[in-house]
Amino acid sequence: GLPARQGQSGRFHHSMRGLSKLLEVLPAQAVPIEVAVEALSSPEFYVRYSAAETLSKRGDLEARRALQATLSSPSAPQRASVAANLHHLSWFVALPMFQQALQDTDRRVREGAVYALCKLHSPESDRLLLEILPNEEDLVKLAAAWGISMNLDTNWIPALEIIYLSRDVETRVKALELLGDTGSTQAIPIA
Repeated sequence: GLPARQGQSGRFHHSMRGLSKLLEVLPAQAVPIEVAVEALSSPEFYVRYSAAETLSKRGDLEARRALQATLSSPSAPQRASVAANLHHLSWFVALPMFQQALQDTDRRVREGAVYALCKLHSPESDRLLLEILPNEEDLVKLAAAWGISMNLDTNWIPALEIIYLSRDVETRVKALELLGDTGSTQAIPIA
């Protein structure tokens, strides 16, 4: 069952942190779809994130429908949690969801989608990232820099060049650090 503690009334209460941990350790297929969908509406970040991760790892039709429905929900935190976990899906399934998340009016949703694109790091996802980054806010570009830092290689130099053109100093500094960390002579003219 769910992790619980006994409250003052003698009843057991499930902790949100315990639910988050449970969603992390159970195989995605072992979590009932209803539980994951309900957890996705939690006010707690880690519970929402773990639920979105569970649904995206599960990847079956019912889970994909729940993810798609959440991307259209009025709750930006829910949409952002889903967007940040799209990299667990196949590119064919994820592409329409990425496109929807990248057009979201809430920056947090776009940050999540950009971070997931960086984690995916395929030729298709990299092309989409290069397409949207020039017109994005600096904080979204910073999310891309953090995503790139998780899997840094020389293929990221074009994206880092776009990120380096940000107005925000912190974002430019992060891009410069990553360009240097590539160890590539291709990065020298940019820096």
